[in-house]
Amino acid sequence: FAIWLRRYVDATAALTAASVTTSMAGGTKSFKFTHVVYDPDDRLSLLMAMVTLAPQVIIVITLTAVVLRRSIPLLVFFTLLVANEGLNYGLKHFIQEPRPMKQGEDRTDYGMPSSHSQFMFFVAMYARMALRQHPRRALGSLGLAGLAALVAFSRVYLEYHTVRQVVAGGGLGCRPGGPGA
Repeated sequence: FAIWLRRYVDATAALTAASVTTSMAGGTKSFKFTHVVYDPDDRLSLLMAMVTLAPQVIIVITLTAVVLRRSIPLLVFFTLLVANEGLNYGLKHFIQEPRPMKQGEDRTDYGMPSSHSQFMFFVAMYARMALRQHPRRALGSLGLAGLAALVAFSRVYLEYHTVRQVVAGGGLGCRPGGPGA
């Protein structure tokens, strides 16, 4: 666990270093790929801010594995991840349900369904289906399901989504067969 946590923190730090804040005439603009706001006085808030970056870490790990291993199954998995995100983007712009309003923030993007929840539950379901022939590896897919639930909780805790939005995202991510089903 300690090794995994260290790798997670290192990958998160690399992603955070890659995020850019640009000075604009009217203030600053954050590159949204890793922009997560948390309460520095709340330790759980900091933990949830790190947990909520799990999808970005999984994308980096998957893309690195695709490039290094040149594996068709990994390429298919990555392609399905991209299709899943495309579906989420389309649904957000079709449904147009706003995110919950945080005090002092002006949010203009949509929150329904939660892309983080959809992504993580898709990964957990895909792993469960891919590993069902290997009972000894089932614990890994169970761990991913737990991480998916934790990411969904983090999105509500950090006030980026409502419970309804993360449940909808999780349900879409869990549907059998992936984005094309």
